[in-house]
Amino acid sequence: MSAFPNTEQNRVTLAFLDPEREATYWSDFYTEHRVFVKWAFLPAILGVAGWGPLEWMLFPERFGQFWFVRYGILLPGLLVGLVVALHPRFVPFMRRNTQEFALVLVAWSFLWLGVLAVLLIDLQQERHVLYVGLLYAVTALYPYVVIRMRFLYASMVGWGFFLIAVGVLFAAGSGTAFSKLVLVAAGSLFNFAAMYGAYLIERLHRRAWLTSRALIDEQAKAERLLLNVLPSVIAERLKGMEKPIADSFDAVTVLFADIAGFTPLSATMAPRDLVDMLDTIFSAFDSIADEHGVEKIKTIGDAYMAAAGIPIPREDHATVICAMALQMQQWLHDHPQRGDIDVRIGVHSGPVVAGVIGRRKFIYDLWGDTVNTASRMESHGEPGRVQLTEATRALVGSTFELLPRGVIEVKGLGQVETWW
Repeated sequence: MSAFPNTEQNRVTLAFLDPEREATYWSDFYTEHRVFVKWAFLPAILGVAGWGPLEWMLFPERFGQFWFVRYGILLPGLLVGLVVALHPRFVPFMRRNTQEFALVLVAWSFLWLGVLAVLLIDLQQERHVLYVGLLYAVTALYPYVVIRMRFLYASMVGWGFFLIAVGVLFAAGSGTAFSKLVLVAAGSLFNFAAMYGAYLIERLHRRAWLTSRALIDEQAKAERLLLNVLPSVIAERLKGMEKPIADSFDAVTVLFADIAGFTPLSATMAPRDLVDMLDTIFSAFDSIADEHGVEKIKTIGDAYMAAAGIPIPREDHATVICAMALQMQQWLHDHPQRGDIDVRIGVHSGPVVAGVIGRRKFIYDLWGDTVNTASRMESHGEPGRVQLTEATRALVGSTFELLPRGVIEVKGLGQVETWW
């Protein structure tokens, strides 16, 4: 248990010392046992309703009083409890107070069962002693096992009802001393055994819950790590064991950004300062990408690659990439620690192939002439400027102010018309 933080428990009550963890435990307990609560109430309701004929046969002279207590008070109270426990309106209340609610309801029910026993005291009959013992034996298991009350509360109502039964037995003039002592001894033994069983059940359940929560937390961490590497829709496909993951997109806009003069700059910086600088810049770019709904693909050294229109196609892929590029430049301009840092940004639109490669350190990547052209737009650009191809310019139209750069010679592509 010490492998998980904040799991210390009170050895007697078994409660977690961390109030938030204790509240979460009982909230999860209610969610897990909400349907079970219904099946805990139903036998109680049926038992209370069906017990009446036995009392009528054993004690016809008290049936009027019994009827009022059993059917006028006890049974309606249990029905109200069932509605509160299961009605959607009361779910938030039950999540926070499920055990306290069970304690009050069971204690209230046992109190009225005790009243039924008290009504028989003046009959001075041996069957009164046997009836009280039978009533206790039938109902005493309820808080310990049936309703799944916590060990502490079950013990409170269990011993409380036991003391009521003992008081009624010894207040009655009927019954032999031996029969009463037998019932007291049997009831005490039962209570100790039931307490120990309830203690073990709750202890084991809490340990199982800790293990379950630890697994859920680890799964959430793994999920977050996976989403840091892959788009969410691709991550779901990967978890579904789809192989290979490969898609073709006809209309995508790709962005490359590269820090100008990074190589000589890195030679003058301490390793920690260099990494901190890249982390600050690329983390800001990640936030900008998220803001525009753009998919970050990867970083390569001091280069940053992103794309729009994948893995979910969108009509405005060129517009959002250009808006992101301008915001990246603006962030660098406004950042107080940027110094003389500038980035070249290149953008191009067209078809790509996208997919997941690798088995352990997998990556979601893009391939095709569109990727190569966008990279060339960056490498043939200028610091502090965003360079577009004619294909991207045609898609953004008059959304942005564009300046023609003219036709430039691009390695591997030849003559290319570009725009700032």
